[in-house]
Amino acid sequence: MRQFVIGDTKVIPNVSNIYHRGEPVGLYLQVYNAGIDQTTLRPSVEVEYALLKDGKELSRQKEDWRQLGNTTERLILARLIDTHALSPGDYELQVRMRDRVTGEALSPSAKFSVAP
Repeated sequence: MRQFVIGDTKVIPNVSNIYHRGEPVGLYLQVYNAGIDQTTLRPSVEVEYALLKDGKELSRQKEDWRQLGNTTERLILARLIDTHALSPGDYELQVRMRDRVTGEALSPSAKFSVAP
């Protein structure tokens, strides 16, 4: 069965957005139409992940593009967020993206909860 398989990545949705401590929160995002850097002929996009609780930033991590399977048509972001150190409560994960070629910026986000 190939349900929830996108390329080489298996995506299992959690429609409740509730996770137990220690259970990883998966992020999968495809970015299309990024500007192409004419020197490398590849997209040039800065991406960082920010984890927030009660509107306060707890952590921030930049994307390392060397490990990702990307093409000139799309950028694929796939990451697991560790919840071992998170206390029970509501969180927000922001993906902050800036296209270095076009100057456009996007910041999609998703909310989730860690159960006690």
